[in-house]
Amino acid sequence: MRSVITMAVILALPLLALGAAPVATAQEIALPPKLDVEAALDALRTQQIHRVPGAVAHFDEDLIRDEMTGNMRVLVAPPRGPTDGNGHYKDIDQYFQEVERKLDAWTKETGLRLISVIGLDVSYRYLPPSPLGGPGEFQRRNMVPDTLAEARQHVAQHDVTATVWRSVRQVKDTTDDPMLLDHPVAELTEASPARTAELADLLRENPVHNAPGRTEEIRLSVAEIRQETGFDVRVAAFPVADPADPLVDHAPALAEHFPGEVIVVAYGAWLEVAGPHQAQLTSSRDSTLGRSEGRMHALLPTVNSNIVKMLRNADRLITDRPFSRPQTPPLREIIITGAPWLFLGSALILGGGGLAHTISRKTLNARARRGALRETSAEAFAAITQLGRRLLAADPATAPVMVKAAERHSTATALFDRSTTPAAMAEVRSIAEQGSRLLDEHPRDDRHEQ
Repeated sequence: MRSVITMAVILALPLLALGAAPVATAQEIALPPKLDVEAALDALRTQQIHRVPGAVAHFDEDLIRDEMTGNMRVLVAPPRGPTDGNGHYKDIDQYFQEVERKLDAWTKETGLRLISVIGLDVSYRYLPPSPLGGPGEFQRRNMVPDTLAEARQHVAQHDVTATVWRSVRQVKDTTDDPMLLDHPVAELTEASPARTAELADLLRENPVHNAPGRTEEIRLSVAEIRQETGFDVRVAAFPVADPADPLVDHAPALAEHFPGEVIVVAYGAWLEVAGPHQAQLTSSRDSTLGRSEGRMHALLPTVNSNIVKMLRNADRLITDRPFSRPQTPPLREIIITGAPWLFLGSALILGGGGLAHTISRKTLNARARRGALRETSAEAFAAITQLGRRLLAADPATAPVMVKAAERHSTATALFDRSTTPAAMAEVRSIAEQGSRLLDEHPRDDRHEQ
């Protein structure tokens, strides 16, 4: 659900996927049922939790009911589908007018506190009481998983318990800690040797294996991926896992059967990856899935394109190493670093003790400057990274602020590569922190990604 503005923000970020020819074919997925908003809202007048036919999300209803109060409702609805004219809505604005705005109006009219789960997209809306009496300012917010394990459970198993539970706690009049949750978060379990051997045999026959029940089949050209990134890749794709079943961590075990190759395992839209340069692969996976979070929650086709983006970004991290490679020192710094030793040798030969003392002091000063540069570079890099993460999590409704913050991110990123003094690096850090302050002054709004 990212808007055009959000895409502009992403273009400013350092882990951008390259614009090479696609190596995944497009795929059509059947449209979900269209939400009858009026019928759903009528049902919610008498039901605390109403599940519309076609809904895909699951949660622990007993846990949620125990936490809910009488003025709360939970609507569980089908995904909205594409908003590009190929679905029920011609664009995102039509979807907001026909669905989101009606949910807003109903919440204001009834005074009830509504949590909606549309596809995997969780949000809440309500009118809190005003300290002066009467209703306060209308609240609407999108809720997302808090941890990587929750995000995996959310996408790989369609289990949204943690996110719905936090939504209930947010709209509840309570002073209790809203983050305490008595619900297990699915952890990855080790694969059995027999199952791993079975999957390895399937991947030897075909480097792309789609297990029965997959909705979005993997359709990749491994030859094109190899030519573009240098990775030999094998993909095992499974359907969305049952929330009652454990998630099996097939990727590391399969990687032992294919040394030097990249193994990708998909559960629904979720990706696990293993292979050489594991840190870069994992970082790229996290970045890629983070950017497509809105599309994944809307259950739009993402897996084929995400695998390609992940591998492209991992290749860039390995070969280009943005921000981590040593900067090429300018001629001035080379002279500052090398000249003292040359002069010191001459001084010793000539017996100039005073000159030797002066040059030695310059050498120590140069070392101190390099140490200060390393320290300020690390601080600037941390500020840029923090701003980048916040831009990815920012909401398109704050578009004007996002554009300004993205400009600060882009400027800081460009200056980072050119800065060679502690003072310059301090200025880079200041620019990045200006972007973060802009986002602090305009907190995340309630719009969805496109």
